[in-house]
Amino acid sequence: MAALPQIRLTANYFVLGLALAVPILLPVTLAMFLFQWRVQWSKLSKIIGLSAAIVATFLLVVSLFSIKRWVSATFLNTRHGSDQETINFASWAEYFMDSWLNVPAWLGIALISVIGLFFLCSLFRYRRDNYLQLPDGLVVALAGAVLNLAIFSSVNRLWGFYLYPGSVLVLTGLVSLIDNHISEAKWQRTAEIPGLLMNVGLIALIAVTTTVYWTPHTLASFKDLALRTQREEYREGLAIYNKVISSLDELSQAKGKVLDVAFDPVLFIPASSSNYKLVEFWGPYVNWGKDVDVLVFSSAHTTQRNGCQVASYDYQACLTERDGYNKYVIGGKGYCPLYKCYRRHAELPNGGEILILEYGSTVRLPVIY
Repeated sequence: MAALPQIRLTANYFVLGLALAVPILLPVTLAMFLFQWRVQWSKLSKIIGLSAAIVATFLLVVSLFSIKRWVSATFLNTRHGSDQETINFASWAEYFMDSWLNVPAWLGIALISVIGLFFLCSLFRYRRDNYLQLPDGLVVALAGAVLNLAIFSSVNRLWGFYLYPGSVLVLTGLVSLIDNHISEAKWQRTAEIPGLLMNVGLIALIAVTTTVYWTPHTLASFKDLALRTQREEYREGLAIYNKVISSLDELSQAKGKVLDVAFDPVLFIPASSSNYKLVEFWGPYVNWGKDVDVLVFSSAHTTQRNGCQVASYDYQACLTERDGYNKYVIGGKGYCPLYKCYRRHAELPNGGEILILEYGSTVRLPVIY
């Protein structure tokens, strides 16, 4: 029970930091603090305590929409167009061992096994009086391990950069824990020598892995990134970027208006200008009912795309995009049989297209509600 005030203080600092990072949560954070302070203030004056409770309740009510929006944009918004139902814990584990660690299989297995054994031994070492008194290093490392395991269990896309925060926490906590073990141990005690040797051996294993595998791979990756502007892919992307800008400027001048443009963010994204306003769309394009002046697609949204994958999270949206494309898009000289169409104005080097809105001869009937 003596630890409860410290836990409460830590929780308050955490919530305060979260509110500073997400300002829309400041009202509810203030309400939480007022509810806590109300108990202390009530001892001085019941009116002050009651006033604090009323203000806190008001802040909580007015911030409900902000809380709902934040939760919807974070915890309830974890799905992505790249999700595949076939990706599971086993897929992540295989990817982690075969690709992400970037070491031979035997070394990866040895590294994970030794680190796991080390943490297990540390848990037993710091057991005191039937409860755990864990050092900071072990808490940090376990937090990183839990974070990675949560990604393994719940994320349906193999994006390796998700693993960096948790892995950094694991390694940071591991080094801190080893430092604690070595500094606290006494070499004169024969019983502690195996544990010390295990600490030294683990440090040596990490050092060899870092020196022989991780550092050369990281340097090669940096060099590859530094040379990306010399690739054909980059030159093609730059050519598409210039063509899109010139086409949008010409279309804006021809129509005498500021164009509304739906833009595929897979391509190099230009900034909005006095001639056009860009709005990026992610995943399949489904807003065929909106009268957008120009659509700029990469090949992922044209007839060159592969069929919709049933296992994809965006399967239904993909079908909607395909049906809308087949219905509304016409060739450069085709006739528009509908109320509106999207004429293929230009083809981009990567198979993408610039489509412009065009109204056909069919009269649009009013909607009767």
